[in-house]
Amino acid sequence: INQGTVANSNYAINYVSRNFAITPATLALTGFRIYDGTVVINGSSMQVSGVNGETFAVSGSANLTTKNVVFNSNSQITSQALQDVIGLTLTGNAGAALSNYSSLTTANTQVTITKRPLTLTAPSINKVYDGAYSYSMTTADYTTMSNLLVGGDTVTSASVAFAGNNPNVGSNKVVNLLSATISDGNSGSNYNASLANSTNSQISCLLYTSDAADDTPCVD
Repeated sequence: INQGTVANSNYAINYVSRNFAITPATLALTGFRIYDGTVVINGSSMQVSGVNGETFAVSGSANLTTKNVVFNSNSQITSQALQDVIGLTLTGNAGAALSNYSSLTTANTQVTITKRPLTLTAPSINKVYDGAYSYSMTTADYTTMSNLLVGGDTVTSASVAFAGNNPNVGSNKVVNLLSATISDGNSGSNYNASLANSTNSQISCLLYTSDAADDTPCVD
């Protein structure tokens, strides 16, 4: 510390110099991203802050500890630390200098992965009247639903029925998607899933043969 200009006629002020060390401050990284089925998070989803409002832009990418949305003991979404910070590059904003800070470590990182919005819709069904209002999902139906998910996640089961438990012949019938099970390695908790009805299904009438042995078309 250099001598200043303090003076007082009532005192004899002697200046004694001293050396002081300014130790580096600690950086803190925070980030947010919607679940995408991968452990990779891009720098654009994160920010780094220092002291006195200093901030640093983040580029590159890093790996999460887990790809999944994380919950605390109260079933609330919480953050996770990065698995590594090697792939990140920090650039000071408004003159902020990295030389004033210790290197960023995973211990000072907090990233929150939020649930991915998802709407699953009941399949459009075209069948001949069989007296049943329920419907057994096909492999194609499951594939169509699973294609709406990310990271190889799949819909493994679903319950579907015609609205009002109505098995009768008709067109533009409503089909309800009553439930769906998602396999994502997190009990389906990586998605904020809503179930939607379809409105264009059809049940055709069943052809029958009369006692006179002539083929008689059914009537819708």
